[in-house]
Amino acid sequence: MNNIIKWWFDRDERERLLLSVMCLMLLLFLLYFILYLPLKQQRTDLHYQYQAAISDAQIINSALLEATKIKENDTRQPLTADVDMRQVISRSAQKLGLTLTRLQPDQTSGLNVWVDSVEAPVFYTWIIELQNQNGIYVARASLNNDNNGLIRVQLLLKSGANA
Repeated sequence: MNNIIKWWFDRDERERLLLSVMCLMLLLFLLYFILYLPLKQQRTDLHYQYQAAISDAQIINSALLEATKIKENDTRQPLTADVDMRQVISRSAQKLGLTLTRLQPDQTSGLNVWVDSVEAPVFYTWIIELQNQNGIYVARASLNNDNNGLIRVQLLLKSGANA
């Protein structure tokens, strides 16, 4: 420590002033880049996250309101039995030209459905029709591409009351 003090006082007045200014500038530079910029960036990031959360909340609230309106205006009769759901699924598949490979009841009051080869747009149209017109929802799905433009599908379908 004595060596540093001796070195300091061995400098003339002008050098000490320049070294002091340099140390002060270096300290300000470090404070700016180590403290201020990261805090400013974090504040900006948090502001964007906050704005995104507000936007998401507005979307969710509008979706909840829409779902409530749909539920209030829903006049469909719930399916009463597994047989009804099988019939509805089979009829709607036949209407679109889908061939259902297998139908099997599930322990959770759903119906497992297998389709071996179907074009994706036809499949999605069928699912949307089941949901919108009959209140049958997909609880679980497994889709595999067979490299011919067709997909193989395994679904667990449930009626709206059970989904």
